[in-house]
Amino acid sequence: MHFCFLSQLAYNSEILSKFEYHLKPEFDFEQEIFSNMDAMEVLEPLWLRDEVAERLRNLMKKYKI
Repeated sequence: MHFCFLSQLAYNSEILSKFEYHLKPEFDFEQEIFSNMDAMEVLEPLWLRDEVAERLRNLMKKYKI
């Protein structure tokens, strides 16, 4: 079983909130992460963090950033 730990950042304040989830990431959960990736950072597991980073790199190439 995989456990996922997320950190969600509050950008319009100086408060950093850390949310910890103990679950097996399923498709719906991953879609939620990707739809909000500008407002959160995946800390663990590393395989999910790497997957998010790879999608961001692909988006940067696509938009020539």
